[in-house]
Amino acid sequence: MRKEDEVLPELWREDGGRRMTLDEAIKRYTDNAEYERTHGNLQGCLDFRQLAEWLSELKQLRERTKWIPVSERLPKPYGQVLRTVKSVGWNGTFNIYVDMGAICPIDTNVIAWMPLPEPYEPQVNEDEIVSLEFSEDIDTPGKFQTKDGVWHTATF
Repeated sequence: MRKEDEVLPELWREDGGRRMTLDEAIKRYTDNAEYERTHGNLQGCLDFRQLAEWLSELKQLRERTKWIPVSERLPKPYGQVLRTVKSVGWNGTFNIYVDMGAICPIDTNVIAWMPLPEPYEPQVNEDEIVSLEFSEDIDTPGKFQTKDGVWHTATF
């Protein structure tokens, strides 16, 4: 038994101990929010809605960070992805490691892949922007300069 299961009382779990799925938890808290709303408990409604939203975000994050077996589907040809690679070392040991690269149709050592995460983009307050530049070409993103002199790609 897991440590967190010992802490939760059995009567909290209505189904005799089976853990809820994420979808079941989202539905439960959405239903609880509606119940609290219809019974005039606005704060309870808002709290349960917030929990349901957080769980929905968690579900989306899990989907975006899930390994996809190459037997299931392949990424776009030669696109950069995280790869789980199997190899046999010079001394006959079997290794599995993660790296970044492209997957070619003839690449038989890659067993799973995952899209790369979005690159880090710092949050910038409007009062920090000192200059804006836009291109006449609508396919070229604009850019802005902050007080520290750094130019950023405009994503707004």
